[in-house]
This record gives sequence, C-alpha cells and structure tokens, in this order.
Amino acid sequence: MTDPGKALKWLVFHIALGAASSFVKYIFIAFFWTVAYVNLKAAFRDLKKGDAETFTLTMAYLLGNELINRIVQGSPFIPVEFSKYFCVFLWGYAAMIRKGAFHGLGLAMVIMALPGALYDQSDMVVWADIVNCYLAPLGLAIGIGFWGNTRPSSTLNAKTMHLIWLGCVAVLICMYIRTPKFEDINFSLAATKQTTGGVSSNQAATILGLGMFLSFFSFYRKKNFAGRRIFDILAIMAFALQGLLTFSRGGMLVGILAIILLILSPSGEGDTAEQKAKTRNQFVKNLGYIAMGAIFLVLAFFVVDGLTGGLLSLRYRGETAGTLSGTADKSLNKVTTGRSDVVEYDLQIWEKYPVFGGGAGSSMYLRLPMEGVLIAPHVEFSRLLAEQGVFGLVFFILILFLGLMIWLRRKIVPDSDLLMALYFIGLTTSFHAAMRTFVTPFFIAISAMALAVQPKHKGQT
Repeated sequence: MTDPGKALKWLVFHIALGAASSFVKYIFIAFFWTVAYVNLKAAFRDLKKGDAETFTLTMAYLLGNELINRIVQGSPFIPVEFSKYFCVFLWGYAAMIRKGAFHGLGLAMVIMALPGALYDQSDMVVWADIVNCYLAPLGLAIGIGFWGNTRPSSTLNAKTMHLIWLGCVAVLICMYIRTPKFEDINFSLAATKQTTGGVSSNQAATILGLGMFLSFFSFYRKKNFAGRRIFDILAIMAFALQGLLTFSRGGMLVGILAIILLILSPSGEGDTAEQKAKTRNQFVKNLGYIAMGAIFLVLAFFVVDGLTGGLLSLRYRGETAGTLSGTADKSLNKVTTGRSDVVEYDLQIWEKYPVFGGGAGSSMYLRLPMEGVLIAPHVEFSRLLAEQGVFGLVFFILILFLGLMIWLRRKIVPDSDLLMALYFIGLTTSFHAAMRTFVTPFFIAISAMALAVQPKHKGQT
C-alpha cells in the first residue's frame, strides 16, 4: 500500500472500502482481520530480527481504521476499543520479542502508570472504565519504550503517514455516505452526530482534522498520497468540509495548528535533499504554503457557514442558544463546552486524594456529586491528576519532557518537523478528547523515535 506508483489505485480501493463498509459491515470486518493476520505474522517475525518497520506500518494501518469500526459497529467481531488493547498487548509483546533495549523514559512512565489500576475510591469502576481511561496511557508508555529505540527515517515516516491517511479516507467516505441531505439536518449551536456516521462528533473531528493535516503534509512534501497533487488538494478540502460539518472544533483547530507547526519547524539533517533545502532563505516560500492552506480552509469554512445559515461562525465564536437569547453569559465553560468545569472538579478530586488519586476510571463517578451527571473525562491532564495523583502528574511531566527532547534534537533527527507536529497533535488532542482515539497514544509514541538519534560528541565522525 505504500508504493507511490500505486497510490491512486489504493486511494480508489479505500474509497470503495469505505463505501462498501457503510452498507455491509462484514466487508470491513473480514478485511481488517485478514490484514491483521497477514501483516502481524510478518511483523513479529521481523521483530525477532530487530526490525520494527513492518510492525510500525501495520500498527499505523490497523489503528487508522479505528473510527470506521465504530461507525459500522463492528463489535463484537472487532472490539470498539481495539486500539487500546493493541496499545498494551501488541506493543507490549512486540517490546518483549524485539532485539534491543526498552527506552528508559518509557519504563519510567510504565512505573508511574501501574499504581492507578490497584485501587478505586468510587467503588463503581468496571472493566469498561479501565479500558477507556487506563489502557491508552499505559500503552503510550509502552509505545515510548518501544519506539524510543527505533531510528526514524524519511521513508518510514512517509509510509506510516500514508497508511494512516488511507484509513482516514475510508472514514471520510463512510461518514459522507451516512450524512443525510442538508435540508434534513437540524443544525444548532452544538456539535452534531448527524454528519459523523453516528459516532462522537469530537472523535470524528479528531480524525477528519488529522486527515486534513496528512493531506496537506502529502501536498507540502510532494508525497502524492492520492496519486496526484491536485487530488491531495481536493482531499484537504474534503476533510475540511466534513470536519467543519461536525460542528466540533477541537480536532479541526488541532489540524490547522499542526499544519502551521509543520511548515515553520526546522527539519533535521537526516532528511532528504529537498527537506534539507528548507532553510531561513525559504521562509517566504513557507509563508506561501501557509497562505495557500489558509485559502483552502477559509473557502471550506465559508461554504459550510453558508450551508448552515451562519451557525458555524457562531459556533466557533463560542456562542450558544443561551448566550444569544441572553439567558446565559458567555464564559470559559460555555466556550469549552463544559471542559473547564471538568478540569475544576478533577482538581478538587486531586486535592482530596493528592498522592494516589481516586484510581483509574474513577473520576467521572467522583465528579457525579459535583456535576449531577456522569461526564466522561475529556482532558487527559486533569484526569491523570484526579485518578492517579502525584504519579499522574509525573507521568504528564514525562510526556512534556519527551516534547522538549524532540525539540532539542530537531537539528539531528530526520523529519524532525514531522515528528514535532505528530507530538503536538497527540498532546493537544488529549486536551479535548482525552485518549478516546488512537491519535494521542500512537502519535506521541512514534514521535519518541527522535530519542533513538543520539547527538554526536566531539571526536565522533
């Protein structure tokens, strides 16, 4: 699937896959497990020889299909949260059988994560809560340990992004087919599931914003994921349009900011000749790419705003029915759709259980007396504090430390601008969608490949 000469054929295939799966879910289920069986078998064989490339590419492709599984309701044949199981069990197994050390940063994070699963101050946590709130952070730690000792290369990075993008394409098509006619959609000043295929609008916007970013990456780097550069441009527009129609802002804003970061970040000396040429003297050219991307996005925004009668622009200004009618004041909590209150209550839980927290999966139950309703975690940082206390705080500090290390090594790491952008997407996604999707654990984990590139000391050649 990563052969550039066959990119257009694979694009057509995944358009067909998304379309067929939206009508007959068993097509997707059979395809998913066939790909998993064939490629994981080869990946584990290569891992025993010390080669992690096949495993990385297989994970990228399988995890990239996470949301389409939720749309077509592939459970129980494919678990709804299969990505979280993969993060812990497949990544853990890969780390055990692979020749090579487990990176120390990942080991430290695993140690910080373990205590949270040993207690429950709410006495209400069930296995589903552990899966939703605990497995992804634990998997992230294992992933950093695994990919922290995997050297990045421009070829591997491009192939990985291409495979994730193909999954995003299938998701986009499935959502588009399941979106009603515009005249049948009841748009309001809240996020909607009518344009997402029935899944969470927050998760949908996360994947669509990611697809938009990866389409731009392909166009910017001339990777031709869609087979032709013009098709990459059309893909940017398609992801932007469908993403804006969800009325969920977080995923789209993260995608836009990641595009800007990709353009403005310096790339390492290990890149291709084209990437090495991107220096200060090309700053004007980079601004041109930003302007081009801005034109695409502004055009998409005005199209959707027109289709929704101006509601989209009100939504992005943080307006609600209450603020427009005068029955409610615009506040941080209104603008963030309740997330600031969640953070505030999580901090109160941390104050009550400062060392160990309330236990993995307990925060929404411990917030119940304060909020009056069960609200799942949306901000991973405050969830870590509420559920894992000081250990959660150290865990998050280590995530930030990884970002600092990627930045400090930016001049020596191949595709450092891409790895920095992936880290940024993973981190910022955790502030509006916690770790509900594969995006945060996988993107932060593979960005840790920057750790495998060691600075040269004096006397080395």
